[in-house]
Amino acid sequence: MKSVVHATGKSGGLLLGRVLPGHDFIQGIEDAFKESGFKSGNLVSCVGSLKQASFIYIKPKPGGLMGVGYDAPTILEGPLELLSIQGPIVRDEDGEIYYHFHGTVMDKDGRVWGGHFYREGTMMPDGQKLPGGSPVLATVDFTIMGHEGVRISRKVDPEWKIKVMMPETE
Repeated sequence: MKSVVHATGKSGGLLLGRVLPGHDFIQGIEDAFKESGFKSGNLVSCVGSLKQASFIYIKPKPGGLMGVGYDAPTILEGPLELLSIQGPIVRDEDGEIYYHFHGTVMDKDGRVWGGHFYREGTMMPDGQKLPGGSPVLATVDFTIMGHEGVRISRKVDPEWKIKVMMPETE
């Protein structure tokens, strides 16, 4: 049994952006990615400040896939420092944008929180529509590195029977 799936390519350009105050930072990143023409890439740098942050994280869940499930959404009120967020972002065969972003924020008391970040209205596999969102306070500055010769596609994992991101050679 294989222990890893991988593909080798090279950097296919950079997308540098700033999400403006009041806008959901993930929606802003998605919009810029759509306009870039990239098929897949990685959010390699993302910092700034937020009015609010919405994220989920896994916890033990008997009967869940691999014995885990997502907790109820955490919605933190700001002001918040967006310390770091990264992960793959892809354009699926149907043109839809998918991402897998994990990151950390710091609240006004210096506590650090982290998890899987999403935009308001994201649909979970169980049909749950997530509340919240993460509007920008002053700025969110980001860099996406595009892929050349390789891409990340969403494919059904044969063992788990769910769509996951899989690297492949173009």
